[in-house]
Amino acid sequence: VLRVSFLEIYNETIRDLLGNGKSGSGLEIKQAKTKGDVEVVGLTKIEVNTMEKVVELIKLANKNRSVAATKMNAVSSRSHSVFTM
Repeated sequence: VLRVSFLEIYNETIRDLLGNGKSGSGLEIKQAKTKGDVEVVGLTKIEVNTMEKVVELIKLANKNRSVAATKMNAVSSRSHSVFTM
């Protein structure tokens, strides 16, 4: 079973880019039960079976990312994102 998740860190807030539109409040990074691992509690994880589904989810997440205009770029990303497979 292969699952993907996609999160964004923006203004010190973790947002779930594959979630149901919630702002991401309540998501926290915690130490996982497996020693040395970390997890984001409440982050959406979607099972994928094809590369096409992975690409579809990446496109969806990119649409949900925070962007704003800067002097150098009209649609600059103002965040960091993490895609996990």
